[in-house]
Amino acid sequence: AVRKALTTNPAQKAIAADVSATGFELLQSRSEFLPTVDVTGEIGGEVVSNPNVLAVSDSGRLNNTRQVAISIGLTLFDGWRRANTIFRNASRLDGRIYRFLAASETVALNTVEAYIDVFRHREMVGLAERNVVRHREIGRSVRERISGGQSSIGEGFQIDERIAAAEDAVIGVEGALLDAN
Repeated sequence: AVRKALTTNPAQKAIAADVSATGFELLQSRSEFLPTVDVTGEIGGEVVSNPNVLAVSDSGRLNNTRQVAISIGLTLFDGWRRANTIFRNASRLDGRIYRFLAASETVALNTVEAYIDVFRHREMVGLAERNVVRHREIGRSVRERISGGQSSIGEGFQIDERIAAAEDAVIGVEGALLDAN
C-alpha cells in the first residue's frame, strides 16, 4: 500500500520531477568548464559606391560577399563564478532531495495510518455487531422477567434504549469504516 501510494501520488511525482530538473541543471552548469567554439558565417550582396577610392567600373556594382569566422575560447579564471554556480546548484539539489524525502515520509505515514484505520474499524464493526447481539439476548431475558413479574416495565424501556444505543454505535463505526476506506 505504501509503495503504491508513493508511486501514484501526483504530488510525489511533481516533486520527483523537480528533483530531476534540478539535477539536470547541475549537470548543465558543469559545461561552463569546457572550452567554447563559436562559428559564424555571412553571405550576401554588397554595393559600395565610392568613386574617389574605387575605379569607376567597381563603384556602385553589386558584389557577392561571404565570410566565415571560427573562434575558440577557454576561461582560465572567472573569480570563482563557475565553481559557486555549481555549489549553488548542488545545494539546491540537496534541498529538493530532502523535500522529496520529507514528502515521501508524510505520504507513507498517512498511508499506514489509513491502512491501520481500515483494519481497526473493521474489527470495531465486528465488536459493535456482537455487542448488539448480546444486548438483544439480555433484552429477551429482561422481557421474560417482566412477563414473569420479576422486573418492572422501566427496565424494559431501559434495555430498549441500550439496544438502540448499541445499534447507533454500529452505524457510527460503519460510517467511520467508510471514511477510512
